[in-house]
Amino acid sequence: MKNNSTLRTDRFSTIIPSLVCVSLILLLSRNALSWVDAAHESMTETAVSLLSRMLNDKFDKKYLAKLPVNVLEPDEDRVIGHTDVSQCASMISTLANQAERLLHKNEDWSKIMFLMAKATHYIEDLNSPVHCGWDDDTHEDFENTAIFGYWTDGDYDGFQYIKDYRLFAENTCRFSRRYQKFAYKLIEEYDQEYYKKFITPIWKHAVNDILDLWFTVLWNGLGERDYKTYGLPEPKGIRDNKKVRFEKIRDLE
Repeated sequence: MKNNSTLRTDRFSTIIPSLVCVSLILLLSRNALSWVDAAHESMTETAVSLLSRMLNDKFDKKYLAKLPVNVLEPDEDRVIGHTDVSQCASMISTLANQAERLLHKNEDWSKIMFLMAKATHYIEDLNSPVHCGWDDDTHEDFENTAIFGYWTDGDYDGFQYIKDYRLFAENTCRFSRRYQKFAYKLIEEYDQEYYKKFITPIWKHAVNDILDLWFTVLWNGLGERDYKTYGLPEPKGIRDNKKVRFEKIRDLE
């Protein structure tokens, strides 16, 4: 019969390798999604930078700092399929409306920004061709490639008021899925110049979507008078009041 010290040693010899394996699995899983963090954070930070410059001193800008962090939350706690356009559209609408209700009630800005960040994640997802219908075998290859984009302040189109959040999401997917064939080419033979041509219009569309989403939520939630007190821009036009048919892309310019 084994004594107690031998039994304890045997237990640890089994437990420790198991813990190491679990840790490695978690680490590798996280690394496999690391591009997601980089891309989501970069898009959000670009939008935050623009928003921060538009806001006047009446708004406490410390609340903006959490947006690039909280935008990652839907990947940490997956409650829907991120490639399911209908589910993403419903989630964006739900989160945006929840944020508006909190604004109506003059709730804590931290709670409001958290909801806005989560909604932002889903619209960023739909701006990626891989989230609007994709071959699973190449999904990860694309996401490990498309990790950054290009942006200049001149790429901002001005505040376009979103009429319908669900149509907003669906139209975004109609925009991005046109780039699927170019994504395949990018994976097969990476080229820096081609990458820039490919990612720039997608990135520009995504950042403009983010800003339109935020401004629409704030406009609806605060009301026109309070919205303007923060120095935020008025709508230049209305978008997503109907289904949009985008022209087919024959080649990247």
